[in-house]
Amino acid sequence: MAFIRFVNGVVDANQKGMYATSVANIAVQLGLPGWFVDLRHAGTHDRLPALPLLRTGCTQALQWLHANYWTLQRTYLADAVADVHSLLTQYKTAMKGRLKGVTPTRPQLIDTEQALIEIVTLLTTDTYREILLPTLLEIGFLVPTATKKRPALPDMILPEALERLWSPALARFELAWPGFAEDLFLLMVDALTTVSDENGVDAEDAVAVPSESYLITLASWSKHCLTTYILAKGSGWDLPLEACLRNPTALTVPLIQRFAISVPSLAPRLDPLLAYITRSLSVPDPHRSDHPPSAQPLASNDVTETAVRDLARKADTVKRDSIPEVKRRLSTAGIPVTQASSGWSLYPVSEWRTCPIGCLPGGTLPNLELPDWFEDAEELVRRGILVLPAIVPDCADGAEPTDARTETAGLESTPMDLSPAEPPDEQVENEGEAQEIRRDAVAPLAAHAASVLLL
Repeated sequence: MAFIRFVNGVVDANQKGMYATSVANIAVQLGLPGWFVDLRHAGTHDRLPALPLLRTGCTQALQWLHANYWTLQRTYLADAVADVHSLLTQYKTAMKGRLKGVTPTRPQLIDTEQALIEIVTLLTTDTYREILLPTLLEIGFLVPTATKKRPALPDMILPEALERLWSPALARFELAWPGFAEDLFLLMVDALTTVSDENGVDAEDAVAVPSESYLITLASWSKHCLTTYILAKGSGWDLPLEACLRNPTALTVPLIQRFAISVPSLAPRLDPLLAYITRSLSVPDPHRSDHPPSAQPLASNDVTETAVRDLARKADTVKRDSIPEVKRRLSTAGIPVTQASSGWSLYPVSEWRTCPIGCLPGGTLPNLELPDWFEDAEELVRRGILVLPAIVPDCADGAEPTDARTETAGLESTPMDLSPAEPPDEQVENEGEAQEIRRDAVAPLAAHAASVLLL
């Protein structure tokens, strides 16, 4: 089936004429081996080919994909990354010339617009995430090479020159690919919340931690994208908010605060969370710049352990202070203290043994089997567990039929007896032909009812 779908998928994508072209002709145009078409035809319209033949076909199909698609795709991506890098550099150079106060000339205007158009033409909705977004985050584009040109704490506001340099490009990309700004925001937040763990990592595998000024610049651009594009839509900001809350850092706190300010309905739910995050991260006053916030994420395990220790300490204090008071009140009320101490208590650790859920104390399993007499319909009727309406047999020799209410009156008044059944009296063997007929008629219904109860 996989091989058939492979051939059909490759061939059907090239059916472009008004009339359908044969599979064999399209296969020749694409360079597919002819026996691929024969194998596909045999599996679709004839008997299923042998398994070794199908495995050989799948192996050669993978080789064909590697040579005709994956290798070309890798080459295309490598060339596209180089082209995008060159076009962004060309755009930056031309835009800087315009921002320096030099009278813009026609060639410079063409260079900036033409560079953006070529980038949009080169990439697609499926490829700009892997090519354009990582390139923009390289030092030299959204993050200036010179540290002094990057935003600083505490406000994390983009310098005017940097914002004017790249805002037209971001607006053009958002127009070409709706959702571009959100994708860029998510990528930058991911970079803010991802901190490499140097413990237990080999030196050759360790990832260089970005500088703090680099992270502050990304946080400033994230704030710009959030305010200009994401929150301006009025909805559809669930993923950006979730990204900020998943692994909060001191640099994502201003982004969460922006959500609370711009969306009033979120403020009651975000304010307590922001207070907890701020307290846990020890984020300083944003109006003070003497202690820059750290980009380290919230250490949830340490915070949890500290909270547990605090609660245990408070519980011990309450227990130590309250027990004497409780004993005093009980003595005043005339209640012996020995009786009050027989309530719940902690099981001794030395005697505690783990056991599966459902076991009795000591690890024994309860016996949930019903007694043997529970399968006897007559015994169920005799004990009052099962009560059925009387089934009156046909009367012979003109005898008067027995009233159903008279027949069942004794059963309804019989108390339920759950004790083990006693041996039947040997003297009571024959109770008359009518009683046997009645028992034979009731037994099937009683057996069926008993089986339902057992289920």
